[in-house]
Amino acid sequence: METKPDTVPELPTFSSILSLSTSESFLLLQSNHKKSSIIRWTYWCKTLGLLSPDQTESSWNESLSVLKQTYVTQSKKHLSELSELEQNDEDNPLSREYKVLFEIDVRNTIRMDLHRTALKKQGIALPEAPLFNALYTWAILHREIGYRQGMNEIIAFLGFCFLKASNDSKTFEAEPPALEKENLEFLIFHSFSKLLELKLKDLYRFDEKCVKKLSLPINRKIWVIYKKVLRVADHQLFQHLEILKFEPMVFLIRWLRLLYLREYPFEDSMKLWDYIFCHFDFKKQTKLNQETIEVDIVDIISAAMLIHMKQAILEVDNDFKLIELLQNFPETPF
Repeated sequence: METKPDTVPELPTFSSILSLSTSESFLLLQSNHKKSSIIRWTYWCKTLGLLSPDQTESSWNESLSVLKQTYVTQSKKHLSELSELEQNDEDNPLSREYKVLFEIDVRNTIRMDLHRTALKKQGIALPEAPLFNALYTWAILHREIGYRQGMNEIIAFLGFCFLKASNDSKTFEAEPPALEKENLEFLIFHSFSKLLELKLKDLYRFDEKCVKKLSLPINRKIWVIYKKVLRVADHQLFQHLEILKFEPMVFLIRWLRLLYLREYPFEDSMKLWDYIFCHFDFKKQTKLNQETIEVDIVDIISAAMLIHMKQAILEVDNDFKLIELLQNFPETPF
């Protein structure tokens, strides 16, 4: 059931949207305000720290200049080096060092994966060059992680949401510079960087030496969701999954690294992300089975999604059918 404010403000200018508090923004998003896409983008930027809560349009434009310059400084060197590498690779493909191999591999994988995002498969066209440049720059700046499959979905979704806000901003009498399409590349770079830094980066870490150990962050998170949260929230469901000897990593890795983008239609994903951003800093230490653990909003959502499918899961009698079921999450209107 949607929550609607007593009176719905018109929000005739970009400044009027920037002046909204995070709670006001979330309430208006829940009511499907006609300027939801613009409210959403500014709301997400505030949550990620790209915008301060009391930012004005004038100070936002100043912040944009700083963000753009920071990105240009970080990306220019790496993108120009890539251009040189591509030329040298054509001239003499055998003269490759490890550094060159790494960068060419990252380039090839990103380009391939940007062609097969869920948005692309649904016929939603996004400008590929800005997405590639932003994602490649991030991967080279973070060599300890590099590029991992799933990041393509995250950055494409951020680009989709920004462009939606940019298109809808044309309804203002004066289109705000903050939402001009030319800002796409550096804004999605910074929003992607912040989202990974604050919520997702550790979940993309991989170490062959501890694939199944709890020292790997993704394994620890799956363990908390499955062995702790779900076990307490719905012991019957947990026991059934245990009897099937099912490995939750099979589906939870995708859920967590993509923040559920493959489980819901895009309009619903935007609303789910609104909810995640609203509770972005939520962390609760709780004692479960004599052990103190920390739970965040993503842990709770993942367990709730499993419980939502409880009846269908209980009817499954083998892990093959269960994998098929959990990789085709039923659409649930928000």
